[in-house]
Amino acid sequence: MIAKGKAPVSAFKPGTTNTASPPAVTLKHLKAPHGQTTIKLETEFWSAITMLAEKAGQSWQQWALVALADKRAGTGAVSWLRVQRLTQSIQGATHG
Repeated sequence: MIAKGKAPVSAFKPGTTNTASPPAVTLKHLKAPHGQTTIKLETEFWSAITMLAEKAGQSWQQWALVALADKRAGTGAVSWLRVQRLTQSIQGATHG
């Protein structure tokens, strides 16, 4: 609640910049059946994808190729991989 006569306090101050750094991203290349593609994901996603791949006895490249094989037309590869990683994590949490 704002007291009478007091302006709301804003986190933004004119003349300043946001000093929060963006998440670290890593660019990786993948030879897919349709040609080479570049995938840019946050480092945390790559770590999680590597973990899922290792659990399945695969490299991250093999995991990504399997995941991308079912990608819907019109869906970006990066978005699809994020969803696949999340889906597998949820399934792992609920089934074992």
